[in-house]
Amino acid sequence: MFNKSENREDYQNTRGLLAAMARDLPDGFLIPWHKHRRAQLIYGVTGSITVSTEEGQWVVPPHRAVWIPGDTTHQMRTSGLVQMRTLYVEPEARENLPSFCQVMMVTPLLRELIKEASTMPNNADEEDHSHDAGQTQGPCHIGSPRG
Repeated sequence: MFNKSENREDYQNTRGLLAAMARDLPDGFLIPWHKHRRAQLIYGVTGSITVSTEEGQWVVPPHRAVWIPGDTTHQMRTSGLVQMRTLYVEPEARENLPSFCQVMMVTPLLRELIKEASTMPNNADEEDHSHDAGQTQGPCHIGSPRG
């Protein structure tokens, strides 16, 4: 999809701190137990995804996502056609990344950012703006709020 790999292993050692993958999955599709080095934010644009770990199980509808810390063994099963968009996050991308699984709200802005990230090349860096679709501006950096 989007001329990118649908193999999660291809997203574990990219140059950037974040890599995004897109997969369209049929109803009842099972991704068996596995783990990977990077943390994962699992989001389904459509359908729902049931994510299971040794600690629990979460049903994730389209307005929610689930955070899975790196090296956490998990499996996923789809309900309905799922347009899965998932972010793989480097462990040192930010201090204090959650160390436990949790569900989070996906705002319309976050949804669009996840969807757009899924279309970008895996190894894009600040010097590669081929994904900008002809825009003349440089990259946009959205920092986190400080208290």
